[in-house]
Amino acid sequence: MKTKHNIYLLFSIALLMLSIKVTAQKNVDSMPDYSKVPAWINMIDNPQANYYEAIKAFDTYFKFHKKPKDEDDSQIKEKDKEDNDADEEYLKSLTQEELNQYALLKYQVKRFENWIREMKPFVQEDGRILTDAERAAIWTKQQEEIKNQHK
Repeated sequence: MKTKHNIYLLFSIALLMLSIKVTAQKNVDSMPDYSKVPAWINMIDNPQANYYEAIKAFDTYFKFHKKPKDEDDSQIKEKDKEDNDADEEYLKSLTQEELNQYALLKYQVKRFENWIREMKPFVQEDGRILTDAERAAIWTKQQEEIKNQHK
């Protein structure tokens, strides 16, 4: 009877280990490859996104892809002139559909950079971003403290 119990115990442990391995593998497989997929675009629309993970995704993506130039590059320095010429040649080589994709990516980069600036004050140490309700609670508390100081 004790042997039968030990066999069941060993079998249960083996099943548990197998399920943990399969679950861990599924989680790794479901993670996007930041070098191939612009996951950072969806992260800025996700209120549960981790700030630091989004920046990592953005930086990794542009290690492998050409980052669109910003419109504010009107003050081109002499050393950047060659880069600008190369960019112009690159843009001329694109089809209309590729130009549309480039313009969309340029827009998303601008959105992401604005998101970084807007979210930075609300980032916690672990990268979590305060929710709107948490921000409102902080603001309300600050307003009450200001009111109490003026009494």
